[in-house]
Formats: sequence, C-alpha cells, structure tokens
Amino acid sequence: MDKCLRRSTRIARCLASKTEGEAVSRPRKRLKRASNASSPAQAPAQGQSDVQPFQDVTNASAAAAPAKKTRKESASKDLEAALHQQGHTSVAGTDEAGRGPLAGPVVAAACHIPLDVDIDWIRDSKKLTPARRKLVFTELTTHPRIRWAIKVVDAGVIDKINILRAALDAMGGAASAMPGPAVDYLLVDGPYLPQGWDTTRAQAVVRGDSKCYAIAAASIIAKVTRDRLMDDYDVQWPQYGFASHKGYGTREHMQAIRLHGPCPIHRMTFAPLKANSSRPAPKTSRRKNGLQLPKDCAPC
Repeated sequence: MDKCLRRSTRIARCLASKTEGEAVSRPRKRLKRASNASSPAQAPAQGQSDVQPFQDVTNASAAAAPAKKTRKESASKDLEAALHQQGHTSVAGTDEAGRGPLAGPVVAAACHIPLDVDIDWIRDSKKLTPARRKLVFTELTTHPRIRWAIKVVDAGVIDKINILRAALDAMGGAASAMPGPAVDYLLVDGPYLPQGWDTTRAQAVVRGDSKCYAIAAASIIAKVTRDRLMDDYDVQWPQYGFASHKGYGTREHMQAIRLHGPCPIHRMTFAPLKANSSRPAPKTSRRKNGLQLPKDCAPC
C-alpha cells in the first residue's frame, strides 16, 4: 500500500512539473515569434509614439480622379467654330425626331446659334427629361438671335417614300425654311445628307446630337415639337394613348391597335401594321393634312 501511494505521488509531481513547464515555455515561444515578425521595423525613439499619423485617403483619391462633367455641360461648338474660321457665317445643325414610332409624323428641325450665345443643357434630346427639354426648347425658340425652322412629314408620305427618305427630306426642308440669311453650311445628324445638300456645303455627323451644339439644339426642338403633336393626336384618338407612348410600339399601343385597328396616323408599311394593308380614311379636320402645329412651334 505504501509503495503504491509513493508511486502515485511521484506521478502526480511529474505531471504537475510538466504542466508548469508547458505553461511557461509556450508564452516564450509566442513572444519569440512576435519578436521575429516585428524585427524589420525600427522601434520608436524615446518620447515618440508608434502610432502612424492619419492620412486623408478620400481627399487624395478625389484629387487624383479626373473631374466629372457637370450636368449642365452642353455639346461642343468645335465644328461650328472651325467652319466660322473657314468663312461660313450661317452654319446650322439639323436633326429629326420620330423615325421609329408606328404612328405619327417624322419631325425635323434646323437651328443656327451664334458662337457667342451659350445656353445650358444643349445635348442629345434623349438624354434630357421631358421637363428639362421643354425648358430648353423655350429658351431656344424665344431667343432673339437664334434662328430655327421645322418640317413635318406625315405618316401617309412616310408610307409612300419610306422613313429614311422622309427623315432626310424633313431635315433638308427645315434647313431650307430657315428665316434670315440662307444656310451656307449644314451639319446633319447621321451618316447621310439630304437631297440637294452635297459635301461642299454640308457634312454628315454620326451621333451629331451628342457631339455638335447646333445639331443637339435641333434635336431638342424637333423632339418637343413632335411630342406636342402626339399630345394633340391623343385628343383626337384617345383610345390609343398617344400622349404616353408618342406612337412607339409599346405593349399598350399594340393592344390598342389589336382592339381598335389602325387610325389615319398609323404607318401602314411598318412591320406590325403590314397585315392590315388598307389605310382608314382620315376624319374631316380643320388641320391641314391632319396636322396643326402649336402656336409656339412656328418658325421664328
């Protein structure tokens, strides 16, 4: 019995000493690792803090980033300025609105803006809200030094000559109808020139409504004019909802066509309407050719 007790006591002491050794040696190992990891760094001098000063990363990144364009920034006048230096004094831009819809006319506008006249928000009309477009439209059409004109080609003519030719004829017609001095150089949105305008006095500018000040201004005038015409047609044919979709092939519009059939301003040569080859007879109206421009849409 005494022998067993002495043996148990020795085992207990061995276990206790082993546990103490591990408890002491493990922290030393950790301290050693930490010391090795931090060895390349210099220890702070006496009286100095090892806390690094705060750096304003936000301001540094903002300074490095390029300046964003302001929302009011307009399209460039570089083309107009270059043409003015070449001796052209009556440079105009032209653009159309309404090539894609299933109903309504295509409307083109031409606009001449003197180089020293600056108006905010002159850009592609599709990049402006309807409310902003109306405000810019009013500024453009009431400015005493800005000359402009519009040309409307209705759905019946579009069906006869196709939409591309109708749009080009509208742009060329708007330029020819400009009041004041005749246009001596025309900047045209898109890859084609209207008939009667060759490369000696006109230039086609792809995506011109985003690049050229005069073309962008014309796009706004054309868009607002056409939207107001479609609002007027909505009063005549409220069952189609022209005021909301402006004649484009929305689900609402297609459902109305299936329910009521086409009306006189639908483009019967466009794919969704080709099945119905007979154009309905237009109702009698005081509008010439079924169209009447709002009073504030007449050429100045």
